[in-house]
Amino acid sequence: MDIRKISRFYTKIIDDVTGYKNRVHKLFTESLFNLSCVVTDIFGVLGQIIIEGLLKKQSSEEILRTIKFRLGYRLKAPIEMVLDALEGTLSDTVIHNIKTMLKIISLLQQEARQLEQTLLEAIAYRGFNR
Repeated sequence: MDIRKISRFYTKIIDDVTGYKNRVHKLFTESLFNLSCVVTDIFGVLGQIIIEGLLKKQSSEEILRTIKFRLGYRLKAPIEMVLDALEGTLSDTVIHNIKTMLKIISLLQQEARQLEQTLLEAIAYRGFNR
């Protein structure tokens, strides 16, 4: 097993994930959603709840209720800032593009986890057989 090749492929997949995440972020920004003012990581738990709500075309109030219900806490950002950050509009095309990119991100992350496991096994095997 060539650890170097696996490692390079793993790095490429992680770079691809980052690229797709940046594209998703850009689509939200272009649609006047300023999510980075509300959450530090739009792909974290809180960000995923917000994205899910936006893709379902939920109102900002519905999204806030979902956050409170699912996470059981209030946001650190002021409510007015959250409401302002969620006031954009997503076209059906943008929603489709974001959903597609999120599926690709998920698939790439699964592959990255498998490659990471393969790398760890290869490194462990190589270490024990020296």
